[in-house]
Amino acid sequence: MRKFGFLAGAALGYVLGAKAGRERYEQIKDKASKVANHPTVQQAKNEAQDQATRLYGSTKDKITSKIGGSDSTDDYVGELADDSWTSPSKTTTGASSGTR
Repeated sequence: MRKFGFLAGAALGYVLGAKAGRERYEQIKDKASKVANHPTVQQAKNEAQDQATRLYGSTKDKITSKIGGSDSTDDYVGELADDSWTSPSKTTTGASSGTR
């Protein structure tokens, strides 16, 4: 994942700093779009989202069980979790890391 982040940052830096003009920008943008839409990348993205959603739910359950299991506690923990974490199923780009 770190390698991907570095490469994405390097590509973005090149695109933003390039003096090659619009044509080169379009080439890079098209290539990035093809990579992002590749079935293998989509599968990895979906697996990461599924895992994050499972972790989100299990963490919420653990917190609820530690502080008490009433319905109002469940609602409160859910509100806290929703405020501090964007659930992967709610993101539109899939680029969210879920960190603060």
